Amino acid sequence: MDSRHIQFRYTQVFSPNHLNQLCDLFKVAAFWAGERRPSEMARAIAHSKPVVTVWDGEHLIGFARATSDGVFRATIWDVVI
Repeated sequence: MDSRHIQFRYTQVFSPNHLNQLCDLFKVAAFWAGERRPSEMARAIAHSKPVVTVWDGEHLIGFARATSDGVFRATIWDVVI
């Protein structure tokens, strides 16, 4: 299987379309977070660093985010593929 077209990106700003794709990904792949709304995800993303996304062309296929004190500790949240 050739996966050279798959891209991992650091992403801080999501367009409305990308937020909708993210919520759709959660509905399909995260039974524990399928009811999240784009506005809620935008707020969570704004307070997270780094945010990593995985893309197959223009299609969002993976997401993870972290919060940190910037020195010693970080917590990884919402890993969805």
